[in-house]
Amino acid sequence: MVLYISKLCIYPVKSCGGIHLQQACLWKTGLQFDRMWMVVFADSGRFATQRVYPEMSLIKPHLPHQAMQSCPQSLIPEGVMKLEAPGMPPLRVPLREPKGQKEIMEVKVWSFTGQGVDMGEEAADWFSEYLCRAVRLVRFTGTRPTDPSYAEGCRTAFSDGFPMLLTSEESLGDLNARLDPKVPMSRFRPNIVLSGCGKWGEDRLQTLDVDTQQVTRTYSTERPPQPPAPAPPLPLRILQGILRVALAVLRATPLVFLPVGLGSQQLSQAGIVTLLLVKPCSRCKMTTTNQETGEVGNEPLSTLVKFRSGARLGWKPDKWSQEVFFGWNVVSSKGGHLFSDKDPEILSINNQVYATKCSSFEDR
Repeated sequence: MVLYISKLCIYPVKSCGGIHLQQACLWKTGLQFDRMWMVVFADSGRFATQRVYPEMSLIKPHLPHQAMQSCPQSLIPEGVMKLEAPGMPPLRVPLREPKGQKEIMEVKVWSFTGQGVDMGEEAADWFSEYLCRAVRLVRFTGTRPTDPSYAEGCRTAFSDGFPMLLTSEESLGDLNARLDPKVPMSRFRPNIVLSGCGKWGEDRLQTLDVDTQQVTRTYSTERPPQPPAPAPPLPLRILQGILRVALAVLRATPLVFLPVGLGSQQLSQAGIVTLLLVKPCSRCKMTTTNQETGEVGNEPLSTLVKFRSGARLGWKPDKWSQEVFFGWNVVSSKGGHLFSDKDPEILSINNQVYATKCSSFEDR
């Protein structure tokens, strides 16, 4: 079974549009620039969310190519993120954290209270005009730990609670087989999309090793008509038969999906990044917002609740019985250790992925 990364995505401003990437820098807090900025209410510092303001989905960020290939400290001072929204002029936000005197705000994400660097009056006026509310744009600063009962010693920025969200192509396919019309993966706002694990296979995955130096090649199945090839000589046909038998034997051996218990020590540690699936992701009404139009409906939640609720899955604790799950919250490490703040890795589309530990959620 071949697993590989099929999509990478970041959402620089929390609850706003995403950016699909070919490559992404992976840091201790997740993918570079993911949920690094957040819109907060001016009077309380609490975050504004697409759950209440679905029009935030129409705020589309644009980052320069260099921003995806460089550490933030190496970006030129003039580097900016451009934000666009219907009826609004473009807004340009500096990518680098301001130096010198900074205006620090107390900000809140759910139960977390921390600090954010205020990005100034121009950004505040732009977002306030668009949302018709007094809000400000802040940039993450400081440290925010993840829930230690699921991921002790890990950190995140302005995400809901964990550095990354992982989903799978096959699970979306199974969901869409029950839907009309179908929904795109953007409804679930993942950072990493996996292909090859089978429908809901991510529920059985616990530890994944991503080989950042190897990619799985994918090809189009559409080919132009080819003229019939002449029959090869007899000796060559015999050799081809032997090779086909050998290839069949090799295909019967899992080359990429490693057996449970084999462990990442069997792989070269150079370029290996470990992803740990620590908690299933319960889904909210944001999944019912069309990320391209801002329109809100009932799906996919109405269908998911029929077969992906905590009660249907038999997952504990009991407080999850009425929640609906799609995808997994993920943290990362390298060589068995947490990332340092100066040692990012590069994840790429089609990176090969090895499942090194599998278990049911109840056994973790």
